[in-house]
Amino acid sequence: MVLMKMDDRTAMKLSCAVVMRAVEDWRDLCQGAQPTKEKNFRELEHFFAKECGTYLTGTGLESKTLYAKLLQERKRSKAIDPTTYLPIKKRLA
Repeated sequence: MVLMKMDDRTAMKLSCAVVMRAVEDWRDLCQGAQPTKEKNFRELEHFFAKECGTYLTGTGLESKTLYAKLLQERKRSKAIDPTTYLPIKKRLA
């Protein structure tokens, strides 16, 4: 088996692709897609609150800002009941 070393640019593109997929999943759920084991707000909240920052390192983007915008999108969504899904901090309080 040959292992290939990933250059910085390729690593950044892969990291950004992971974040973009998570954003797409979030927006799908906001538009009424049925949650699944792989795509649900609980998992996505954890990703954006705890892991996303690592993926955005070096991009100039802030995970907190992105997460705040996504929470606002969910709050404005007509397809779901916004009281059903509370951000992690509020759920744990």
